[in-house]
Amino acid sequence: DQWWLSGIYRDVTVYTKGSVHIWDYKVATPMSFVASQGDRPTKAALKVDVKVLSAQSGESLQDCFVRMHLYNRSDGKCLVSKERLVKASPSSPHIAGCSDISSSGRVKFHVDALKHLGDHLKLWSAESPSLYLLILELCTKDGKCIDCESMCVGFRSVEMSERKVTVNNMPIMFRGVNRHEHDPKNGKVLSEVSMLCDIILMKQMNFNAVRCSHYPNDDRWYDLCSRFGLYVMDEANFETHGFDPTLQNNDVNPCWNDEWAAAILERGIRMVRRDHNHPCIVIWSLGNEAGYGPAIEAMAGWIRAFDKTRPIHYEGGGSRTPSTDIICPMYARVAQVLEVDDAVEKRPVVLCEYSHAMGNSNGNLWKYWQAFDCHSNLQGGFIWDWVDQGFEDSEKESWLYGGDFGDKPNDAQFCINGLIFPNRDPHPAAFECKYLQSPVKMSWHVDGEVEICNMDCFQTFEDLSAKWQVFHNGLPRRDCCGVLDIPELVPKASWKHRLQHPVFLALLTEVHAECVLSISVYHRDPTSWSPANFVVSSRDWTLQECKHDVLMAEIVSVPMDTDWMKCWECACLPSCLPRVTKPTGNELHVELGKMVLSMSLDSGEMLSWTYNENHLVLPGSGGLAL
Repeated sequence: DQWWLSGIYRDVTVYTKGSVHIWDYKVATPMSFVASQGDRPTKAALKVDVKVLSAQSGESLQDCFVRMHLYNRSDGKCLVSKERLVKASPSSPHIAGCSDISSSGRVKFHVDALKHLGDHLKLWSAESPSLYLLILELCTKDGKCIDCESMCVGFRSVEMSERKVTVNNMPIMFRGVNRHEHDPKNGKVLSEVSMLCDIILMKQMNFNAVRCSHYPNDDRWYDLCSRFGLYVMDEANFETHGFDPTLQNNDVNPCWNDEWAAAILERGIRMVRRDHNHPCIVIWSLGNEAGYGPAIEAMAGWIRAFDKTRPIHYEGGGSRTPSTDIICPMYARVAQVLEVDDAVEKRPVVLCEYSHAMGNSNGNLWKYWQAFDCHSNLQGGFIWDWVDQGFEDSEKESWLYGGDFGDKPNDAQFCINGLIFPNRDPHPAAFECKYLQSPVKMSWHVDGEVEICNMDCFQTFEDLSAKWQVFHNGLPRRDCCGVLDIPELVPKASWKHRLQHPVFLALLTEVHAECVLSISVYHRDPTSWSPANFVVSSRDWTLQECKHDVLMAEIVSVPMDTDWMKCWECACLPSCLPRVTKPTGNELHVELGKMVLSMSLDSGEMLSWTYNENHLVLPGSGGLAL
C-alpha cells in the first residue's frame, strides 16, 4: 500500500576515519524489579561494549583507551566518567570490504546506575522519555582523542512476563498506528520538520506507538521518537505478498527458496545492527506478509542471539509461529481476538494492523478498545494507517493517487487510507482515536458522580486540570461552569467527585430543556508536543433530554419578540450560530448567514436548503443540486 518510487531519497554520507577508530558499540540497560515496587528498579546498570579496529598492527592498539562520559541532558552535568584500556583480540578480524583491517580490540564498561546516578536516575518510557547523553572517546596513551561517538541513552527494560509485554516492569497498552514515509510534495524524501509534525500530531491524538511499515525508517526518525516518547516497532524491509497474494501457496514465497535465504537474513541483520541502540525501539519485526519458512526462522534466531532485550513480532504464517513472541493477527474481528485461549496460548495479543482507515471507516473502533480495556492479555494494536499517500495537485486543489499519472499498474485509491490527509490535517476519525486512546477515562454515574481514571502506566496527573461546562439547549450557560481540582492521581487510580453547583442541580429537573455536561481535561503547562492548556481528553453526557413535542410547542407558541429571544438566550448570539426565525404555517426556518434551512413542523422533513438563495438540495427530491 505505497507508491513505487525510484531513486535515492535518503541522505548518503561518505566519511573517513583514522587508521585506529571506533567501529561499533552496543548499549544495554539491564534492570531488575520487585513487583511491589512497580516501575522502580532494585538493580540498574549501564553496559557499553565498544569495538575498536585498526589498519595497523596489533601494537597500534597498545595503550589506547576508551573514555566514557554520561551526561544529564537537562543541566549538562557529568554523572559518570570512566576509562578503560583497549583489550586486543588474539585473532585477526574479517570485515567485508575492509581488507586493510589487521587488528581489533574491545572495551567493556559496566556501570552501577543506582550507585552513580542515585536520584538522577530517571527511566525512559513513551510517557516520560528521559534521556542521557553518552559520549565515547578513543584516546592514545598520551590522552589525545583520535575518534569519538555519541548517542542518547534511555534506561528502560522490555520483557515478556505473564503473557504481557512490559516496559520497566509495567504492562503497557499499544495505542499504535502504522506509518509509511510520505510527503505530498517530495514523495519519500522527508524533512525533519515533516517527521516532527507526524510525531507531535501522534502525541496530540494520544498515540504512544508506531510501527515502521514496512521497512526501517530514516535513522533521524528514531532519535525523534526517543526524544518525544513513542514506542517503536522496527520492521525489516521484507515483504513478498505478490508471490502468494491469496495466502494459499506458502511454499512459493522466497523464504522457502535457499537462493534468497542470505538476502532475507541480511535485511534483518542490517536493521538490527543499525538501530539496536535506540531506546524507543521495543519490538523487532521480521517483515510483513512474506509467508513463513526457514529464512524467517533464521532471521528470528539471529536477532534473538544478538539482542535478548526485545521481543520479536511476525504476523506471516498465521501470527502464532515459533518465530514470533507476540500473537499479532491482522484485521482480526473483536470476537476472534477474544477467542484466543488463555489456557493454551502464553503469548500476549497485539494487533499489527486493525481498523483499516480507508474512506468512511473506523466506526467500530470503540468495540476494540472496549475489549482492550477489559482483557489484560490484549495489549492494543496498530491502526492501518497514518497518512493518506496522496500527491499535491496545485491546479485542482485536490490530491492525486494511483492512476492519476497514467501509471499502470497502480494501486488506485488504496494508498489513501490514513487517519490524516497528506497535508497532515486530521480526518474526523483521528479524533475518535484521540478519545478512545486517551490516558484519561471519564464516566458519569447515575448517582450524580463524575469519575476520572488515570490509564497511564508511569505518569501522574500532576500537570492536569479539568473544567466543566453545562450546555442548556445547545448553548453554554455562563452561570453553570467551573474547574475540577483533580488530585495527583497515580497510574491506574481513579477519583470521584459530585457536582454540587446549585444551577447545575436545578437544570437537571427542567423537563423542557436538553442539559449536557461537558468536561475537558488539559495540560496546564506546555510540553514538548503541546502548548499550554492543550486538551488531552473531553467528554459530554446528556443528563436531561427534553421531550421533542413539548419543545416544538414552546417554539411555535412563543411570540416573536425580544423577551422571547432573551428567554432562549439568543439575544446576543454571535453570527456564527444559527437563528430560528418566526414560523410560517407549518414550516420552521433556521438561518445561518446566507444559509436558510426550512423544515416541516408536522413531519420534521427538510423542505429546502439554500445558500444565497441558491438551492443546495433539489426541493422535494432529496437529491443534491448540481
